[in-house]
Parts: sequence; C-alpha cells; structure tokens
Amino acid sequence: DKAFLICYKFNIVLAEDHSSYTAYVNALTWDVISIRTNVRNCGIGTATGTTFYNGTQTFVTKWTGSIGKYKLYDDCRKIYTYDGGGSPYKDNDNVWTDTDDREGVSVHWGLQRTFDFFEYAYNLTGVDGFYQQVDALADWTNGNAQWGSNQVRIGGEGGGFNSYASLDIIGHEWTHGVDEYSANLVYQDESGALDESFADIFGTMV
Repeated sequence: DKAFLICYKFNIVLAEDHSSYTAYVNALTWDVISIRTNVRNCGIGTATGTTFYNGTQTFVTKWTGSIGKYKLYDDCRKIYTYDGGGSPYKDNDNVWTDTDDREGVSVHWGLQRTFDFFEYAYNLTGVDGFYQQVDALADWTNGNAQWGSNQVRIGGEGGGFNSYASLDIIGHEWTHGVDEYSANLVYQDESGALDESFADIFGTMV
C-alpha cells in the first residue's frame, strides 16, 4: 500500500551559481519530504559551435575515448544527432565551427533547448515525460522536416538560409512527438489540423 501526502512543490534556482533544485514539502507539517538537484552532469557541457540562425552557442556533447573524438550525443536528455546518412558527427576539440558541422550543431543545440523548454515550463522530460530517446537526422536530403518513430528529421537544402534547422521548426517537430505520447491525435482531417496547430504554437513558444 502507498501512503499519499498533500505537499507543495518548489522549484529553486540559486543566483550565485544557477544550480537548480526541486523540493517537496509536507503541506500540513512543513517537513521537507525530498529535495533533488535538476542539474545533470552526464555529458560535456563546454562544447561550442556555430549555428545557422543563432550564432555561436554552447551545448552538450559526448567524448568517445575509443575513437578520440567528440560526438553530438547528449546522454542526459537522450538526444543523439546524426547526419542525413545516419553517421555521427565527430570533432577533435569540441569546438564545432566547421561549415560541414553547422547543420548538425544547429539541430543538436535546438533539440536541447526544446527539451529544456518543455521541462522548465511543463515538467515534461522528453517527448513522453520519461526521457524517451530521440534520434535526429540533420542535413536530411528531403527539403522538409518531420517527426516519426522517435526521430526528428531536419532538411538541410544546402545550409544557410535554406536550412530547416531553425529553433521554431525543431520545436514544431518535437511537439509532434509530445502529441504522439499524449493525445496521439489521428493525423488527418480536423485532428490532424489540431496536431499541426499545436506544433506551430509550441514551436513558436520554444
């Protein structure tokens, strides 16, 4: 049998170091039930790279010792970014400024920011709320963007201002995943129109 308690939930951010915590407090006795950190350290948080639309940004990558390179992998958020052919992006020094990396950096950074938005605003961790792994194909050969089978596919169209790797489009496609795991609206007629509308709204909010 489980015992249930009425409690208050507090999200706490410390000004001096920006560390973040979630605390649960008994509403009747004011005893602290639990307090946990929201800072996850699984990954390398010091990567920098150039995006198409948002300049230089920082993001999480992963060091792969067996090949001596960094990859656009984020074990915390379970986001893994590949090129259009399904191969991982790789970098020697974790400074991702090569033109060939720009599409991958834009998508990887955008997905991390989208994840963070849904977690911060709605306490939703991943598209399903339980850190469902999402793979991304950046510089996808199709001139479009889409969600399907726990995968975000973002068209490259040669990069630059022809790229679909903008933050609102990435947020749009992620929202389709959120819909799939929540309302699961049938993608046709009125329900399909609602699915697209929600994706547009939340993509803009991201």
